[in-house]
Amino acid sequence: MASTVRAGQRPAVIRGQFTSGARVNWAAECGNAVVVLTLGTVVRADSIAPRGNGLQTASPAYIRRHHAAYGVVAETLGLGPIRRDGVEVLIGDCCSLIYYWDGRRWRDLPGAD
Repeated sequence: MASTVRAGQRPAVIRGQFTSGARVNWAAECGNAVVVLTLGTVVRADSIAPRGNGLQTASPAYIRRHHAAYGVVAETLGLGPIRRDGVEVLIGDCCSLIYYWDGRRWRDLPGAD
């Protein structure tokens, strides 16, 4: 996919397997919110977070590394094994939160500090 993001800009639309390991979803900054679109027989849009300074896809390995750095075990949060991508919402130039679909609802997890 061709990128329309200029140097120094952060993307406002990303893709990943956010709700299922078998389906590609899109996350976008829309107005003052971050929205995840799930396309299929029914189109679903979830508003998951306030708008940040950009988005990036957080892979399962990236999420596990952040959990390990903060001493967090996914199973103790009721998440089970991390198998899907998360939506990382960048906040300022230093921080982020990762939003992860646990199969029932969106959960906010530690991102960059």
